[in-house]
Amino acid sequence: MLLYYAAALAVVLNHERNYRAIFGSQLELLMQMDIERGMGPSAARAFYDAAKAATPNAYGYITFDIWFSFFRGANLITVAPNGNYALTALGRGFRQYVLDEHLPLYKPL
Repeated sequence: MLLYYAAALAVVLNHERNYRAIFGSQLELLMQMDIERGMGPSAARAFYDAAKAATPNAYGYITFDIWFSFFRGANLITVAPNGNYALTALGRGFRQYVLDEHLPLYKPL
């Protein structure tokens, strides 16, 4: 039983760490991503482009590759065989965690 609680705590701490580090525009992308079909690269880039247009000074040095690398590094999104970006099991869990905990979906950047 203790092992179960330790594993659950590790997952929650991982979700909290990801929530604290994620940009608002990245969180918006995760919330809009279709769980079954994922999202095409051009649609994902549109989220980045919109955020950069809204706050160009904040995104001055942040390229799309840097912005998107957070998802891959945190193991929230992967590239599906069809080329779309798809949520991983951890990504789906993180998304549900944000909703279940009623965490604000609006965050700076």
